[in-house]
Amino acid sequence: MTPLKGDGCLNVKKTPMRRCAGCMESKAKKELIRIAGYEGVITVDLSGKAKGRGVYVCPAESCFAKAIKKKAIGRGLSIEMTKLRTEELLEELRAHAGKEENFAEIVSKEINNNQSDDRGVLVCQ
Repeated sequence: MTPLKGDGCLNVKKTPMRRCAGCMESKAKKELIRIAGYEGVITVDLSGKAKGRGVYVCPAESCFAKAIKKKAIGRGLSIEMTKLRTEELLEELRAHAGKEENFAEIVSKEINNNQSDDRGVLVCQ
């Protein structure tokens, strides 16, 4: 006889959970967008299997803006986030998010509110 696990059910698969870098809420991996960083290149990883370190963000524009403000994306990927990289990532996220206007407005305000030093690195106020 096979021993029962957990609550007494056999063959129960656990749902992988990940934490959003913006709102810090744990959600199912399928509900979040993965941003991958490998060898200095940052991309939106829809498959969830790209090489390198990954940071997860909710598809909500407010979460992406919070992640930029907290510098969570660059810190999580161990890659320095410049203003240009942030804008490129925003363009790629716009293509996948679907809500281009609202998403772009909120994130652009956050990018413009931050000052950059002479190297182009974002410095939050």
